[in-house]
This record gives sequence, structure tokens and C-alpha cells, in this order.
Amino acid sequence: MAAGLPLVIGFLLVVVATLGFAVYAVRAASPRAVVPFVVVICAWLAVLAVLASRGVFERLPVPAAGAPLLVAIVIAQLVPVTRRFCDRLPLPALTYLHVVRAGVEFCLFGLAMAHVLSSELTFAGSNFDIVIGFTAPLFGNLAFPAGRPARGPLAIWNLIALGFLVHIVVRVASAQPPVIFTWPWVWLPGFIVPVVAGAHLITLRRLAAPSR
Repeated sequence: MAAGLPLVIGFLLVVVATLGFAVYAVRAASPRAVVPFVVVICAWLAVLAVLASRGVFERLPVPAAGAPLLVAIVIAQLVPVTRRFCDRLPLPALTYLHVVRAGVEFCLFGLAMAHVLSSELTFAGSNFDIVIGFTAPLFGNLAFPAGRPARGPLAIWNLIALGFLVHIVVRVASAQPPVIFTWPWVWLPGFIVPVVAGAHLITLRRLAAPSR
């Protein structure tokens, strides 16, 4: 492995936490959708692991790993049936989900300490994503007075957070660090990044819609 076992275990816990937040949101929208959702995601994680083990992503830009999942999320916003499903996902859960980004940042810093990732791609350099991870619980708790979203503050926070995400994805894509193409780290661009990006897109679309 490219990093010590404790660091790998820590990252796997972040992956599990990301899946847990997503499952919680899906269960709130439709309990019947939980099992199919988990099956599809686990299958996708397995595909990513197999492709990474065969070195497929070494010939592709980093964002390619998460492109299929992100495209699926975007399409879900355009198809009426899946858009209505996304409209039932609880916005507080989609906000709390971003706490996993703090865990990701600590894992990236661990990779930098292990000398397999540039420190410039961590919070010691130009990666500000940890701020979003730390503020996610604050907005998840305070941005929904009386159960309704505070549209202005929540939209601004999501836009800033999405900007931070795009910034670091571009930086990583430019650097193409080899460790990101290996298991389990391929699950970062292949699963965690599209999930958190999708949470932003769903939230911003719903905040932009007229109040009912």
C-alpha cells in the first residue's frame, strides 16, 4: 500500500461515512430505494477498485474516475421522475454530508506526510476544503430555522463550497498524483467527490426554485 494501514483504515471510514449520509438521505426520500441504491453504489465501488488494480485510470485524467457518477446525478436533475425523488432528499442531510470533507483533508495530509502526495494539495497548501468540512455541521444546524432553509446564507455557503471543490479538483487533475489512481484512494475522485458535488448541485437547484 502507498500509505500506512491506519491511514487506509481512516480513509475507508470516510468512505463509509459518505455512504452512510447518502443512505440516510435516500431513506428519508424513499425507504424502498435504499437497497437498490446501496447495491448500485457498492457495485460502482467494486468497479472502481478493479479498474484501479488494472491501472486503467493511470491513462486518464483524475476526474474521469467520478465522471460517470456525476453525470448520472446531473441527468437525475433533468428527468422528471428522478428530479422529484431528489426534491424529497432532506436538505439538512445534504448539508451535514459535507462534514466528510474534513476527514478527507486529514487523510490527504497523511498522504503528504507519507511523501506520496504534494503538501500543496492539502490544507497545508492551497486546499481550503477543510473549512467546508468544519462548517457543515454549523450550517446543517442553523441554516434551517423552523424547518425551512435560509435560502440566502445556504446558497452562498454551497456556492463557496462548490468553488473550493472545483479548485482542488483542478489542482489534483493538473498534478495527477499516482497515489490517487490506486485502491482505496481512487474512491476519492470516483465516489466521494461526485457525491459531495451532487449534493451541492441538488441543493442549489432546489434553493433556486420558487418557494412553495
